[in-house]
Amino acid sequence: MAKAKKNEAVEAVAAVETTEAAEVKTPAKRGRKPKAESASAEAVSVAVSVDEAVKAEENAAVKKTVTKKAATPKKEKAKADVHPYDEVIAAAKKNTSKAKAAVDFAAQITFNGSDTGVCYVKAVDGAVDVQPYDYKNADLYVDVDFDTFADLLAKKTTAADAVKKGKLEMSGAPVSVMAAFCSVLF
Repeated sequence: MAKAKKNEAVEAVAAVETTEAAEVKTPAKRGRKPKAESASAEAVSVAVSVDEAVKAEENAAVKKTVTKKAATPKKEKAKADVHPYDEVIAAAKKNTSKAKAAVDFAAQITFNGSDTGVCYVKAVDGAVDVQPYDYKNADLYVDVDFDTFADLLAKKTTAADAVKKGKLEMSGAPVSVMAAFCSVLF
């Protein structure tokens, strides 16, 4: 739209220049402005109004850009405020949302390493629940490096590799419960 207005202004100026060239050959009548002068004033007026319209459109575009840029840090800040522990709990809930456990169990998970904390995973009648709380009298106790747990949830490593490296330890329950825990979570 701005280009079209600029083109109109250029055409108006060209028309004025053509008129001015014709008026130079004809003497001006007394008491009247020559047509060239009035046409020039008209062309300048058109050019100024087109230029103002173009500037207004450009300012509107700049305001939109500035508004978008101003809004972006708020989104990034909101995401930065999410604690890694909360992200891991959310990932664990997502992984278990459709899982069906073969056996009932309650597992207490204790994180160590770069971040610390606890959570539990409980399976009853096949339904699995993950909560960021301490669970007393659990069937299974799991000690895991926080970063390793995140990698397990993201399927970047396996439980067997984590156990071999000493990053994951499970105790207090039979192997069938340990296997059920790993299958629903990882």
